[in-house]
Amino acid sequence: MLDLFDRDLFHMGGDEIYFQCWYNNAEIQNWQRNRSTFDLMDLWGHFQQTAFKKLKEANGGNYITPIVWTSDMTSRGRIHLNPVDYIIQVWTTGMSNEVKELLSENYKLIFSNLDSNYLDHGFGTWLGRDHLWQIKTWQDLYDNDLGKIVEFHLGVNRSREAFRNGQILGGEATLWSEKVDQHNLEMKLWPRSAAFAERLWTNPLNRSESVYPRLLHHRNRMVNRGIHADRIQPESCHQISGYCIDPYSVI
Repeated sequence: MLDLFDRDLFHMGGDEIYFQCWYNNAEIQNWQRNRSTFDLMDLWGHFQQTAFKKLKEANGGNYITPIVWTSDMTSRGRIHLNPVDYIIQVWTTGMSNEVKELLSENYKLIFSNLDSNYLDHGFGTWLGRDHLWQIKTWQDLYDNDLGKIVEFHLGVNRSREAFRNGQILGGEATLWSEKVDQHNLEMKLWPRSAAFAERLWTNPLNRSESVYPRLLHHRNRMVNRGIHADRIQPESCHQISGYCIDPYSVI
């Protein structure tokens, strides 16, 4: 994989560890007894540190910055994750107390908070059960103001310092692929991801009326280039710019 991508960052995953499998594994049980520990975070930390070492070895002995998801390790095993080394990608809600803890301990963060940025929400689960999450509209992504999230946790002055120091690296919209293939990928990605891109690039104070015709025009531009972007308003709204303004905006 290092030969396929730039070697400045490497995402190591680290989410959704199924501890019950570990508890029932004889080899893991022996490892715990030999080290007089019954906290699986010690094993996970050992694995993570070993994997990080092997990553550097694979990179010719050169340092490469690892990224991991928020998880049990980032909530109760951060002793194994040096904030000097690791970037944490947040998938919890933006207002989660874990975000405040990570910010306070000077971890660098990428926001993919599921309350706004999960593009697969609202289509049901692949296991056939009911899905508790509603679909994330382009407005949800556009209104996902990282500055307000950080300010909520740290206050105005400390949040400004966090941005100045490069602690907030940005955000990423996520589309988990259990129910995605070549036939519906583009529709689920666009134009909602474009709305989030504008949020990250310009960080507007609010969702002004000019956003609607601009996003409609950009969606048509993508369609004309062969991208199967989802429709967000009737065609007449594009033809009569400014005609279809969101009457329910709370901003």
